[in-house]
Amino acid sequence: MDALQRVLGWIAAAFRYWIADVDKRQGCVGKGCSLSIGMFIIIMACGIPLNILSSAGRAVGVLPTLTPIPSATPTPSPTNTPSPTQTPNPTVTPSPTPTLEPAAQTAISIAVGQTAIAIAVDQTSVAAAEAQTATAAAIEEANFVAAIMQTASAQPTQTPDAASSLPTASVSHGGNLRSETIVATTTVIGQVCPGDQVAILARQQVGAALWYKVKLTTMAADCNPKRVAVGTEGWVSKSLLSLQGVAVGNVPNIPTPVPAEPNYIQAGVLCRAVVRANLKAPSTAKFPWGTDKEGLTKNGTVVIYDHVDSENSFGAMLRMNFYCEFSYDKQTGAIADILDFKVFE
Repeated sequence: MDALQRVLGWIAAAFRYWIADVDKRQGCVGKGCSLSIGMFIIIMACGIPLNILSSAGRAVGVLPTLTPIPSATPTPSPTNTPSPTQTPNPTVTPSPTPTLEPAAQTAISIAVGQTAIAIAVDQTSVAAAEAQTATAAAIEEANFVAAIMQTASAQPTQTPDAASSLPTASVSHGGNLRSETIVATTTVIGQVCPGDQVAILARQQVGAALWYKVKLTTMAADCNPKRVAVGTEGWVSKSLLSLQGVAVGNVPNIPTPVPAEPNYIQAGVLCRAVVRANLKAPSTAKFPWGTDKEGLTKNGTVVIYDHVDSENSFGAMLRMNFYCEFSYDKQTGAIADILDFKVFE
């Protein structure tokens, strides 16, 4: 206790000194510094007796002893150490199985047997159905192969020629066999000779002329190197055939086709291009607006008549007349080929 009193006396003396020092300071900065230093000293001085009292109290058992809290030590990962022996769980004693009566056991056995038989029957039915399907497919494939082999090995059946059931006629006068009912050099297929036998396929009236479509079935003696072969089809004029006693009333009649209007503009452009290429000075050619004349010939060809002014070999400008002849598509009217052209000075 004497030591405590001495300490308290020192604190009181220091406090008095601090108050007197604060009073002596003139400026605010000085007073503030003195107050700060004094407060720091007081706090430090008060801590000393408190520590002394705390230690004395623990020594005599007045205050509880501060047991340091152990810091958490990282627990090492478990190693493969044998775990403590597991206390075996108490053995569960199975409850006594109820005993079935013999009649019940017999019924269950019968039911199980019936189920097994039913499954076996189903499996057998599925297998039989699959086998039946495979057999049917194999039979069908075999029949298909046999049919193909039979078709390949069978001799072709001789069928009567369709021409034998058609009216036939003889060629009385040799002449042209044509691809269509137009008298033109472009429609000639070849020649038929007197005595040739033909089957009549169809007929067509073109104006006052009657045409027959025929198929050559039998050849007579040669009359022309350009005669057609057996089986060739084409059109001949009625005047070339001997139709006495031939029933031509049942021969199909083909309506006379109405040809399309020729494309005269296309014909004029093509004609001028051909003529220009054959001039002495093509770059000096001057054509009129439109053509002088255009139309169809009796042979069904397109003709263009026109003129052009162009220089000759001596540089003199001359007017020349020209014409062109074309074949054309009767269905569309489009110009097909140039057949002829001439330029007249």
